[in-house]
Amino acid sequence: MSSALRVHDRLQVHWNDLWWPGAPELGLSWTRRHARLQVNTHHEADDLDHPWMPEHVLYLHTYVEEHAAWVAAQAGAEIIGEPYWF
Repeated sequence: MSSALRVHDRLQVHWNDLWWPGAPELGLSWTRRHARLQVNTHHEADDLDHPWMPEHVLYLHTYVEEHAAWVAAQAGAEIIGEPYWF
């Protein structure tokens, strides 16, 4: 069974306790350290006080910046912003 969610306001979803896979070609091993995904709908900051926007943002939380770029590339995506530490 699947469901659809239509969101007109700001929403934030977190996935914790993940493992980032290893990338031996980059010298990166499997890690749980700071392995988290965050989806923000209609806002780009870590809190819901920022203005509504039509776009959605996916944050890859990692301890090593290269790991985020590698994970994004595996999905055919790329990192579009500077690292954001919150």
